[in-house]
Amino acid sequence: MASELPEIPGHILAEIFLRMPAPEDLARTSAACVAFRRLVTDGSFLRRFRRLHAPPLLAFLDLEGFHPAVPPHPSAPAAGALAAAADFTFSFLPSHCEWIVQDVRDGRVLLARDHGKDGRPPVFRELVVCDPLHRRHVMLPSVPDALAKSVEHPAPVVRWPWCEPFLVPLGVDDAATAFNVICVVHHENGLAAFVFSSTTRQWQASVRKGWSDLFSGRSEPAEDSLLEPTTSNSPLDPKFLRRHYAYGCFYWESTMVKRKDLLVLDTRKMGVLNC
Repeated sequence: MASELPEIPGHILAEIFLRMPAPEDLARTSAACVAFRRLVTDGSFLRRFRRLHAPPLLAFLDLEGFHPAVPPHPSAPAAGALAAAADFTFSFLPSHCEWIVQDVRDGRVLLARDHGKDGRPPVFRELVVCDPLHRRHVMLPSVPDALAKSVEHPAPVVRWPWCEPFLVPLGVDDAATAFNVICVVHHENGLAAFVFSSTTRQWQASVRKGWSDLFSGRSEPAEDSLLEPTTSNSPLDPKFLRRHYAYGCFYWESTMVKRKDLLVLDTRKMGVLNC
């Protein structure tokens, strides 16, 4: 009588499943039995799988809506299924027509809406993080007045502060349900960053840098720069546009024509540098 084969330990199964070529194969594996499903839906396993397998391009999401990949793109079938299953009109949000897409990351969408007073928008807008596939959302609390006032200046000012909110990629040890939002405020005298954590449900100030600190040794704008007017307290007040992300850092390009300065925000140390 043949002896039964020994059961494959879970850590060896995980190593086998990590080497599957596509997420579709992983989904089929999870349907085989309860034990397989429990393993491949574990948050730590999924984070390892995503690090080894670049996510496929399914669609673009912008102010005009959801634009899925179309044939002959290999992701077209999955993109069509996502478009049919998810709600990218955000009808599950209160007053959904007022919300504007700010960022998309890790299956979540960050949206904002203005409720400006005195004819100008506020520095900090209302923010919501939502999951269009499962039609869930989390309304973010307002930035506390003590933090908000730190970047607001009484009139007259040369340039009103403006805020750029965006999602932070999940870390290796982050829970699948966790998320962080950063608001970087470009104000007349420098930059400030405020971080919201879904774990603590609180905002905290993380970075504050003056233009003079970031551009030490440069007292006058370059002749080729496209800078807005400055004040005596702000020797350099450029705009930094086109945000990029790589290896735990966000990068912004300056508007200078010849000298391409970069601002770097390291999300691991929460520090800002000028390169």
